Amino acid sequence: MMQIRPFDLLRDSEAACALWDEALGARYPLDRETFLAHALACLMGRPSGAFLAVEDEQPIGFALTERSGTSGYLQALVVSPTHQRRGVGAKLLDQCENQLRSEGCRKLWLGRGSSRLWTALPDDLPEATAFFGNAGFAAESEVCDLVIDLRETLSVSYRDRLAAAGAEVVPCSREMLADVLAFEQREFTGWVSGILRLAAKGEEENVLVVRVGEEIVGTIQTFPPNSRSAGPNLAWRAAFDGPLGGYGAVGIAKAWRGKGLGIAMCEAAGDSLREAGAEFCHIDWTTIVDFYARVGSRVWRRFTMMGKGL
Repeated sequence: MMQIRPFDLLRDSEAACALWDEALGARYPLDRETFLAHALACLMGRPSGAFLAVEDEQPIGFALTERSGTSGYLQALVVSPTHQRRGVGAKLLDQCENQLRSEGCRKLWLGRGSSRLWTALPDDLPEATAFFGNAGFAAESEVCDLVIDLRETLSVSYRDRLAAAGAEVVPCSREMLADVLAFEQREFTGWVSGILRLAAKGEEENVLVVRVGEEIVGTIQTFPPNSRSAGPNLAWRAAFDGPLGGYGAVGIAKAWRGKGLGIAMCEAAGDSLREAGAEFCHIDWTTIVDFYARVGSRVWRRFTMMGKGL
């Protein structure tokens, strides 16, 4: 008889990783360290945010959620291929929805969230698309994850772009942090939390800052291969045949756009990751594919943003 019980990270993580490998490992290989880091971030302060399905005491599926304010995020729902189409996924989803309602959530998203593995629902999982559509989720937009092969050198020199604008790119220091946060709050409010997470890990230097004189005009968050931050840019390191880094939250102040500083900042971030040993750079959750193509990116995966009211 199948039962749904609370997921215990210490007790059940090995079983969850085995289920992931069985169901998804060929297309989305995920190492145990990465799973644990993301699961811990999702469940910090809310240990009742995940569930395990068992049959005759054998794990056959699990679900992992994250919450922020009134939004819930389903970060994983995995069922063993030998037990799919038997209602296991539907029962796990129902448990997640009830739990998130009890926490005050009004909407459930697939992916998203700061501790996401996937940006949203991958387009190369058609069975999942059908399942969630039947469960009442509606498609809202299309987004992409990109990758840059850092072993290939671009001919464009970002230093020339910076020099033309009288700008420089420098790593954020602890002394600069207050000014960087003030800039972010003014220009890109939604990215403040990412900088705070990096600073909490002692990695504020992984925020690169574009400045003209003493004026901060842009920032980009980078994630070298040895980063201690469990960000989505490093989630799929097992899918690449070389060290993976990443960057995101790329922003130039409105008054300074149109001067090539955004491209220069991305090129500088790529150089920084290359110097840190990365051979690939992952850029998650974007719609401006043509912009990033100018720094050598290609589409890695396509996703559909899907949500459901609770």
